[in-house]
Amino acid sequence: MMEFLGKTKKELVNLAKEAGLIDIEEAEVDLLKRYVEIKSRIDYDKAYIETIQSAVVSEIQKYPERSFKLHGREVSTMESSTQYDFLNTGDIEYCMAEQAFNEAKARLDERKKFLKTLKGSVTMVDDDSGEVYRVTKPVKTSHTVPKIS
Repeated sequence: MMEFLGKTKKELVNLAKEAGLIDIEEAEVDLLKRYVEIKSRIDYDKAYIETIQSAVVSEIQKYPERSFKLHGREVSTMESSTQYDFLNTGDIEYCMAEQAFNEAKARLDERKKFLKTLKGSVTMVDDDSGEVYRVTKPVKTSHTVPKIS
């Protein structure tokens, strides 16, 4: 098992990419099995980190320095996912802008939905200006990736 402590994030990323390329080239490893193992480990590690996160923040705050090195990594705390609730501010301009935004977003979403239904190109006429224009279906792109549940 590889030792992770003492390596920078960049070093770990490079090592992982190199190991993956070697595994692909040498074809001695069951890549599907390895992928499932790693995804399972990620799920476990993610839940573990979420569970201990507040205790780790408390531990970090015991150090007198705001930031320090530990096992080759920079350790500190930061504000994360800061959110503001603007709905109860009583700001009329905000409420009007929020309503206009939501209406525009709804119109845009409806237009996207319509454009996705096109089978080819369609000629349309602008009701206000009388301009004739051509509309084509949107280009769809996607990537196929493994899904592990």
